[in-house]
Amino acid sequence: MEYGRNFNALVKSTEAQNARINYSVFEGGSHMYTWSVAYTIEGIRDWLFSQTKAE
Repeated sequence: MEYGRNFNALVKSTEAQNARINYSVFEGGSHMYTWSVAYTIEGIRDWLFSQTKAE
């Protein structure tokens, strides 16, 4: 997916600046659709699966 590659590049660029990514917004999107795009973005997917429940 072309848009996935573009998003991956943006995530890598942001991480290289040691910036924290707390959330992402997809303009014009809805919860019913944006998850399928977000999961194609490697950096976002990796962050999601690295989260753990605080005890």
